[in-house]
Amino acid sequence: MALNMLAWMDATEVLGIMNKFMHYCGGTVVGSTGYATSQGPAALEPATEKARELGRELVKAIQEKRQYPEQEAVHQAMRQRFKHLILANKEVFKHNYDHFVERGWIKA
Repeated sequence: MALNMLAWMDATEVLGIMNKFMHYCGGTVVGSTGYATSQGPAALEPATEKARELGRELVKAIQEKRQYPEQEAVHQAMRQRFKHLILANKEVFKHNYDHFVERGWIKA
């Protein structure tokens, strides 16, 4: 299935899907880059340099404690969705429950 999907999707679409998944899991996206082997060996070096640049940008974002309000709104919505699931299963999801309590997202 994944191979068939990649055959009709370009790298931009795949990166979008991956970023959305990471975003919904609580990650903050500062950019994206990728490399498709179908582009041939000549495309590897520019993609590698772009990945290095993105890594430097990520470090700066962390150091500057950048805020991304539009992404935080999605994170907040996902926390609200998971809050009820975690509360209903706090014995099963003890680590998640403790994390939500520590963050102040759930009151113990």
